[in-house]
Amino acid sequence: MELLGAGGAENWSCKCSAIIRIVSQKCDVADFRRELNDDVFDNKNGGWGYNCISLVELMDPSKGFYDKGEDKVTLKTLN
Repeated sequence: MELLGAGGAENWSCKCSAIIRIVSQKCDVADFRRELNDDVFDNKNGGWGYNCISLVELMDPSKGFYDKGEDKVTLKTLN
């Protein structure tokens, strides 16, 4: 996640909560889910990444997240 453009303010912060999902393409495989609970972004830390799944695992059709026929991975973010 990354916050851009705080309107020139030098001191600001934003607390966020969200659910990030990698949607399974197979009915017998559960979605991958990561919850962000009250993470704080501020003028010094505007964004960071999360380790959640390797690219190899994500793109392996047998794992259920990559649809090879459609050449797609579906991501959803809920807040």
